[in-house]
Amino acid sequence: MRVVSVRIAFVVAVALLPVLIVACGSDHRLGTGSLVGAATDSITGAQAGRGRSRVVTTAGGAVIGGISGNDVGLRMSDRERGIAANAEYRALEYGRSGAPTAWDYPATGHRGSIVPSRPYQKGSQYCRTYTHTINRGAPPETVKGTACREPNGTWRSVG
Repeated sequence: MRVVSVRIAFVVAVALLPVLIVACGSDHRLGTGSLVGAATDSITGAQAGRGRSRVVTTAGGAVIGGISGNDVGLRMSDRERGIAANAEYRALEYGRSGAPTAWDYPATGHRGSIVPSRPYQKGSQYCRTYTHTINRGAPPETVKGTACREPNGTWRSVG
């Protein structure tokens, strides 16, 4: 009985480890999105919402709209859309202007890349335009958009 209790405590501690690591981290830019993301699957993301206002929570935060609210994204599997949204978040949050952030989904061979522009300020928010190219066969599909960073660390598609 005691061995079972120790094993359960170990499993719970390991499950909570990502949340604790993020909560104790020093990168204040990530904010709440990191805590939410750390509690979810860091590879695929977890979806919530409907239609064009979909939220995809990733390891680093959330993207509201973006690939998840686009026609191309709606034709992707949940797992593929989560991988693409995670790359979108990384490109918007950390990407250098003009440098692609790539993603791939080995199960299908689909891949893509997001190229963000230089950040600019709109009111109190920072925004970026981006181009997301998705290769799911021929020809590649391109989605262009603009996203602004919310105070809680999420990026919201505004166009």
